[in-house]
Amino acid sequence: MIRRIAIYLLVAVIIGAFLGLLGPFETYRFAVGLRMAYWIFMIIAGLAIFRPTLIASDWLAAETGMPRWAAGGVAITIGSLPMTLLVAWLFNGFNLARAIHSDVLPVFYGQVLLISLLTYSVYRTVLGDPAVAESPVAPDVPPQSVQSPQSQPRSFEARLPPGFGELLALSSEDHYVRAHGHNGTVLILIRLRDAIDELGAAVPGEQVHRSWWVARAAVTGRKSQGRAVRLVLANSLEVPVARERVAGLKAAGWF
Repeated sequence: MIRRIAIYLLVAVIIGAFLGLLGPFETYRFAVGLRMAYWIFMIIAGLAIFRPTLIASDWLAAETGMPRWAAGGVAITIGSLPMTLLVAWLFNGFNLARAIHSDVLPVFYGQVLLISLLTYSVYRTVLGDPAVAESPVAPDVPPQSVQSPQSQPRSFEARLPPGFGELLALSSEDHYVRAHGHNGTVLILIRLRDAIDELGAAVPGEQVHRSWWVARAAVTGRKSQGRAVRLVLANSLEVPVARERVAGLKAAGWF
């Protein structure tokens, strides 16, 4: 976690310094040092503001089946509102009332939205999905454990790195599957459907959601909120259950 935060901050500083050199949106009128300090501060502040909304968008994608890029776009659109107020507050001499009633607030919002979308794209390209890997498991297995389906025998467990331990769940992430275990997670280049086929009867489990497969032995409890049901796994990970799967799982004794 500390390493991931350090990487996020480093990327934020690099992006901020780059924007400081460019001086977009008339910030070129400031001295170079002031420009760079401003943009570095704004990118780091944006990181703090957008992280919760992106984590929420990851949950939204898992619950509704919405593509991650679309859910991320919704998160950026919403997160740009408080970010715009921060920008307006700075440009109006730290006067919040004047910032809220500023005539250029819509212009600020458009600028913030554009920069935020570009920054989000950079983070996705460099680090993968920013909302990924927020599950309460151990740090990710190193990148070299990402494997291609063509390079391994047709056995999903053979794709897992040495020392991975017991497989608890699988989640779909674009063209990859993230395998969740007690000791961490690992991304594997394979479709969820193919991964489930490879597992077969070797690890008893069920696909409880369009984006999730869960090992039967990994389930330690469940949480319900209205009609929404989530399975609690041995590593404290909470997995959404599709509504149409609840009755079948209940009949099979999962609850």
